[in-house]
Amino acid sequence: MHRNKKIYALLFQLMLIGIMSLTPRTGTAGTVTAGHGPSTRAAGEIKRVYGASPPATLLLYAIDPTLMIGLNFPLRDREKPFIHPHVHTLPVVGGYFGQGNTPNLELLLKIRPQLVVSGRTNALQARLDARLRQMGIPVARFDLEQLADYPQIIRRLGRLLHRSQRAEQLAAYADRVLADIPPRTASIPAQLRPRVYYAQGPDGLRTDCHTSWHAELIELAGGYNVHRCQARDDFGMEQVSMEQVLMYRPDIILVREASAYHRITTASAWRQVPAVRQGRVYRIPQVPFDWFDRPPSFMRILGLQWTASKLHPQRFRIDLAAETRQFYRLFLQVEISDRQIADLLESGEVRP
Repeated sequence: MHRNKKIYALLFQLMLIGIMSLTPRTGTAGTVTAGHGPSTRAAGEIKRVYGASPPATLLLYAIDPTLMIGLNFPLRDREKPFIHPHVHTLPVVGGYFGQGNTPNLELLLKIRPQLVVSGRTNALQARLDARLRQMGIPVARFDLEQLADYPQIIRRLGRLLHRSQRAEQLAAYADRVLADIPPRTASIPAQLRPRVYYAQGPDGLRTDCHTSWHAELIELAGGYNVHRCQARDDFGMEQVSMEQVLMYRPDIILVREASAYHRITTASAWRQVPAVRQGRVYRIPQVPFDWFDRPPSFMRILGLQWTASKLHPQRFRIDLAAETRQFYRLFLQVEISDRQIADLLESGEVRP
């Protein structure tokens, strides 16, 4: 029995080496660490996968939602019309998304994943990875922070899951967007980059540093993030004061929460901010997942186009309605109506 386990482990290691050898080794976009004993049959026919963080779970969803066996947090009612029915009744296992959140290990073991897909490791994740490997459950880890890495990561995960054709379609779309917008914004001089404030929290007084992955789209889309600092942790959402926002003098405000949008556009304290005076306060589309952040996921591929069109409308004359329809059809495999697109682009939400 002990000898059989060693043989299985060796075969599984060889399979992973084969997968890795098919993938260009540029940067650190993805690594796979193997467990100690899943059978070669389970490794070759992966049907049960758990995403250990929201970005990983959403990427898994884009490639094949029917492989998912657990959620990081409950689905909201507004999301369900855009989500595959298979996902609606999955158990909430939890995951790694800052502030000490971790998966429910007992439930995770109960749902019996053949593979765990994870993001960049930290001390908590390293302990879980070690425990999973002891139990023979492999962990595929990808650095999901930088949007530029997504085409490569999508292809690698697609190969691992035996969904290469599907993954190539998604990666090709991402390649097209990333080959268009970032090279064009890179040449925009500093004096032509609008000053951008990313408003979070119910009062709009939380934001993210320019070095944070949560705010990456601002710089990629040709903006200047006014909150200049080093991110203290992966979670972000730095507290700022109204006085700081006034000193920042943003030309554009991108808003996450509906309550913050209402406050920013109606409260007297905000009327002194240039972005408010000029009517350049924009609610980030949220359905079914945030296009910009929280979680920072593959939705940022569409979000980059939206952000660029808001920051530089003369430079980027993007047909956002057409791109939204194509993106939802391709990545989410759902048809979205003209009214739903208009709602998203106007208010960030979709009316019932």
